[in-house]
Amino acid sequence: MPVSSRSATRRSVHLPGAVLSRLILTTWMVAGCGVEVGHEAPCNAGAGGEASGSTGGAHGTDDGSSAGGSASRGTPGDAASDGSATGSGGASGGAENDASTSSGGTAGAGGATSAACSDGTKDGDETDVDCGGSCGPCGLGQGCIRSSDCSATAAGCDDTLGGCACDALSHVCVASHCVDHALDGAESAVDCGGLCDGCGPGEACQADTDCSVYAAGCERCMCDRDTSTCVHDHCLDHKLDVDETDVDCGGSKCLPCANGELCRLDSDCVTNACDLLTHRCITDQCADHRQDGKESDADCGGGVCAVCQPGKHCFISADCTSAHYCLGGICR
Repeated sequence: MPVSSRSATRRSVHLPGAVLSRLILTTWMVAGCGVEVGHEAPCNAGAGGEASGSTGGAHGTDDGSSAGGSASRGTPGDAASDGSATGSGGASGGAENDASTSSGGTAGAGGATSAACSDGTKDGDETDVDCGGSCGPCGLGQGCIRSSDCSATAAGCDDTLGGCACDALSHVCVASHCVDHALDGAESAVDCGGLCDGCGPGEACQADTDCSVYAAGCERCMCDRDTSTCVHDHCLDHKLDVDETDVDCGGSKCLPCANGELCRLDSDCVTNACDLLTHRCITDQCADHRQDGKESDADCGGGVCAVCQPGKHCFISADCTSAHYCLGGICR
């Protein structure tokens, strides 16, 4: 072989530094042992990866974000991948641990509340010893702030009226909302009307049934249509009811009606004259199309109205027109 050829064979090959470094690193990985700048690596790269990943998982239990950091520092190659996966598992474990801790805290709080409601003392938001607020409802005579603090079924509570209620003045549970000094339930006024006893004169109402039959000042109180308050009786309630012939007049209880108002009998009218045809009160009995007053027949005779025509009833001949006389009670 020529000298020049031999010289060319022995000539050194100069590689760029980056390529050379990559070549060395590849050789190290194949051998299963090597040194990373600034760090020592175990001879078994796979074991190193698993160890680093395990470390990542441990850190992940406390802080999911640090898990990824620890895993990324695993041994190169497959070990780094293994470390990352295990680190992610650690993060998940950390999240689950946080959720478990949170759930445990809630359960603990519930247990504390339950214990506080049976400790024999008034504490927390209780309104009486171990009742009211967040605890179970209180019974008759126990302290309260609102009616929801009181029982619906405890002894002494009237369950037909919704159970005990909180008295607005004494702040203790009373038998029902009908005695709690507050306007509640279906009441029309404080503690009366609705399902409670009827209200007295001057108290608010929505219907006649809200008013009392027996309360002081009532002679069967009724609900006034104009004022929506209970009044003494139906003759003052501004509506046609009971046996009235017109609004608040006529009938057996009310005052008689004025002229022009409806009537059934003469007694329903101030003038004592109820027109038989129009059923309205008029001024004169002698024009009401009925026999009434002192008349001997409808609107005639009796010395008060015009004389009667032949064939009409009469008491005396003076009840009949001239040239006629009363015979057998008939003008002839």
